Amino acid sequence: MACHQNLLAIVTLALCGVLAVAETSACFPAYQMGANYADGATVSYQSANFKLVNRQWKQLGTCTVDAAPLPLNTPKGPAGGDCFVAWNPSKAPYFKGDKVSYKNMNYESAWWVGSYDVPGASQYNGWVSKGACTSANDETTSTVRATSTSASSKQTKPILTSSTASESSSTKVTSRSLGRPSSTASKESPPASKPTTTVKVYSSTPTTAVAATKSPAPAPANACPVGSRIRAVTSQRLQARVGSIHGNVLYDPSNESNNPYRPTSIQVQVTGSDGKAIQSCPITWTVQQATTHGWVYPESEATDNSGQASAFWVAGTQTSGPQILSASIINADNTVSTVTFSSSVTPHKTRANSIHVNWDSPTWTKFRMDLVPHAWPASTYYEAIGIQNGYCGIQNDRILFSMWEKGGKNPEVIRKHEKATCADFGGEGTGIQCRVYRTPAVDVTYTFEMTVADAPGGLQDYTVSVKDGASGEVTEIATLRFQGRQDNRGAYGFVEDFYEQTESCLEAAVRAVTFKNVEYVDAKSGKSVRMGEKNAYGTAVFTPNHNEVCVNYKFNFENGEFWAGSGGVDMGTPLNMPGGDSVYRQ
Repeated sequence: MACHQNLLAIVTLALCGVLAVAETSACFPAYQMGANYADGATVSYQSANFKLVNRQWKQLGTCTVDAAPLPLNTPKGPAGGDCFVAWNPSKAPYFKGDKVSYKNMNYESAWWVGSYDVPGASQYNGWVSKGACTSANDETTSTVRATSTSASSKQTKPILTSSTASESSSTKVTSRSLGRPSSTASKESPPASKPTTTVKVYSSTPTTAVAATKSPAPAPANACPVGSRIRAVTSQRLQARVGSIHGNVLYDPSNESNNPYRPTSIQVQVTGSDGKAIQSCPITWTVQQATTHGWVYPESEATDNSGQASAFWVAGTQTSGPQILSASIINADNTVSTVTFSSSVTPHKTRANSIHVNWDSPTWTKFRMDLVPHAWPASTYYEAIGIQNGYCGIQNDRILFSMWEKGGKNPEVIRKHEKATCADFGGEGTGIQCRVYRTPAVDVTYTFEMTVADAPGGLQDYTVSVKDGASGEVTEIATLRFQGRQDNRGAYGFVEDFYEQTESCLEAAVRAVTFKNVEYVDAKSGKSVRMGEKNAYGTAVFTPNHNEVCVNYKFNFENGEFWAGSGGVDMGTPLNMPGGDSVYRQ
């Protein structure tokens, strides 16, 4: 049987007469699909080490998967020279950390770099000068790319990958930090090098590059036909505000009426060698650096019958240079075609957006829940039970219970706690608000209960009580007589930053809460009913006329617990996108 460059087969059996080494050693740098390797290159693949000998991958034995990667050995040219390997556009794309020389100057790539980016031609094209060198190198030598191996699991969106890997990777929710789902993946790599000069606008003209060298791993079963290429359909200059989705225009926070900003998707198309559209071709979307270059959310995993696919791109934290997004395909012969987009991103002072958890139910006479706050930055409000014309919840230093007026008449205070203060309020309508000053703690359970009862004159009395899970103390805040009647079906809670203004919403502190043991007493049957995931959905504010366009929020509903968080860089799937979902459901 002839040997070939299929690592998967070699891992399974020594088909080429190569005996596996019994001793387990540390893994070499992980094999990179689509990369060019020179004879003598060493890589690891599926817990085995390999060496490229006469263009054939030779198995060296098993290895320890989680071992740290070997240092990158930068290929050198003729003996006595200190230049890196000569830059060769036919060997593009280059990835972050690759080193080349051009016209007796050494360069290192700060991010994904295409064939059109000539080293030294621009300080913003990804090549960072490493100084002058002597003795130009042999262009036939390829750069060996070293990268560490880490566990990953398939996930359609979001894709938060660095361009150092040609396959998309993501993380699985397995634990909680600040009470929220967190990643099991390794710590995020440091941001890519930034240009020293701030540039206001960058070219967004996409380019396409096809790798000529076949990779040793097998092509995916659903690979695109040989000769397929990917191109950009989106052609407009890409601009965005930090933490928001790239749109039709740059969002103007000073425009508070008829703001024209609307999120728009990034579109690509795949065609065959005959120029015809290719359907069902999988697209891999990759941001150059997670967080700094944002997050990408594909609208589909593969191309449609017109050969097109699209994704929404959320702008990351970097503003001193362009943010980079790429879309790529793998063909049946293992060639890779890639198109890249660059974007100019601008910060703007704002808050993280408010988000709601909503529960559906028939009419009730009592509604209760456990509220567990996971963070208490200043100007935080966690609403527990919201209904038409009323709500209750907890802020940094107080417990609140408010009811609105009806027909111009404020609610009547029937009774209140001895430490409660009740007074008129305005600003968001008018009514009566009762408050008890108390400093809440993190990860302590506060049980809120709201009841409604008939009152004389066809009115209704609403009573709110709160139990402190740490002390066991139960505080009945007040009973307010609503000047009317209403059916209370369902309820909602929310996470709100009511004041903080940071340089961008991604710098806003994380506010997170878990609602659990949510139940109501049915008005007809009198029975208590526990709420599950099927009864709940999440919503988020999106109001360009009110400086609320960010999407750094996240929901997670499971096992009867409803987690919601806003602020920071823990990103979930954006809502309210054109053609997308307006609510989150488990």
